[in-house]
Amino acid sequence: MMRRGGSPRRTAGLTLVELLVVIGIMAVVMTVVGSFFASQARVSTELQEEGELQLRLRSVAEAMTQDLTLAGARAIASNGTVQYVPEVDTVCGSAYVQCSDTTLLTTVYASSLRLTYGSIDDACRWVTYVLSDGTLYRGDTACADGGDGTTSFGSTFATGIDAIDVSFTCTESDASGGPVTKVDPALCSEGVRAATVTVTGTSLGRSGASDTVSLSVSMPNTRTVGGGS
Repeated sequence: MMRRGGSPRRTAGLTLVELLVVIGIMAVVMTVVGSFFASQARVSTELQEEGELQLRLRSVAEAMTQDLTLAGARAIASNGTVQYVPEVDTVCGSAYVQCSDTTLLTTVYASSLRLTYGSIDDACRWVTYVLSDGTLYRGDTACADGGDGTTSFGSTFATGIDAIDVSFTCTESDASGGPVTKVDPALCSEGVRAATVTVTGTSLGRSGASDTVSLSVSMPNTRTVGGGS
C-alpha cells in the first residue's frame, strides 16, 4: 500500500549491497586479526627455538669446561683417605688433546664417582669428544680402555652443533706481559692456566637461527707440562 503523496514504504533489513559491504569489512578485519595472531605465534616459536638453542649450546660448553677443569687430576677421596691414581698420564704432550681431525678433545682425570662401580683403577677416566656432521659425541671410559676417536666411540651428546673451538691460555706471558693463547695445549711450554670453549650451533626448528656460546675456565691441574703425569 502506498502512502498518499509519498514513496513506497521501505521494508526493514539490509540490502544486498549493504550485506556485501558488511561481509567485506568483516573479511578485512578477520584477515588483520589472523595475520596478527600468526605473527605472534611465529615470534613465540622463534623465541622458544632460540631459547632451546642457547640452552643446548651452553650445556655443551659447560660439559666440556667441566672436563677441562678436571684434566690432569689424580687425587681421589676414598674411605676417608686420599689416594692418587697413577694411571693418569699425558696424552699427546698434555692431560688433554687435540690430536686429529676426528678427535675434538680428550681429557684424562681421576674421578671418585667411579669408585662405586669398581676398583681404584676405574677412577681414571678417559673422556673424548668427537664432532661429526653436526653431531657431538661424548665417551667416558676407564683409562685402561681408552677411546678410538671415531664417531662410534661414545654416545650422542648434542645435535645441531656447527663448530667447537677450544683455545688454551698458557702460564707464560708474551713480550708485552699478556697471556699466551694456543690452539694446541702441547705448545704451552710451561703448562696451561685456563681454556676457552666456543660452541656454535643451529636451531633444530624451522627458524634455522644460529648462535654462539663461549665459556672460559681455569685448569688448576695443568700448570706444569704433562698436567696429570
